[in-house]
Amino acid sequence: MIMNSYNQRARGQINKRQNDTLQAKNFKPQRQRPEATR
Repeated sequence: MIMNSYNQRARGQINKRQNDTLQAKNFKPQRQRPEATR
């Protein structure tokens, strides 16, 4: 049980890190109006 919950927590951390890197890759500086990028 302890290992299972630990694995789930580690998986969540990895998913969070991947999401952060994806957002950083998709991030574009807002040269246009903010309404257009939203």
